[in-house]
Amino acid sequence: SFKVENRWVMSKITKQTKSIMLQGMHDSIIPMCIAHKNGQLYLRNPELLKYNKDYKKQIAMQYIDTAGQLAEAYPYNPNGSIEAIAGFCSADGRITGLIGLPERGFQVTQLPFNDPSCKEHGPWLRIFANARKWVEDNPQPPIRF
Repeated sequence: SFKVENRWVMSKITKQTKSIMLQGMHDSIIPMCIAHKNGQLYLRNPELLKYNKDYKKQIAMQYIDTAGQLAEAYPYNPNGSIEAIAGFCSADGRITGLIGLPERGFQVTQLPFNDPSCKEHGPWLRIFANARKWVEDNPQPPIRF
């Protein structure tokens, strides 16, 4: 839309994602807050995707429309990301980049709807719990400067 937008869109966690932060959330449909003007997945040469057979495994989240279908166009895909990509992760799942703002949906009072299944916490709290669990399960030596 080429203007700053701060609103909620629907997103779907992909079935095949290896993202550490999104474990246990596969196939979940969750509202995602966006607040940006130009934030989109940009590839200098999108044609290269067809030569990388594994890139779909790195798609972590996609925008969807009200029918649950991939959203290729505005307003459901607010920034025109190719293949409706709203999140991507590294091949090993240790690095995850999301275009939206999950920190704006980790408390139930932040959500744009009243969901009886969300008692105290919103659905995005899970990514922070997953990150903490991974850090606790994979201790690293301290960084020395």
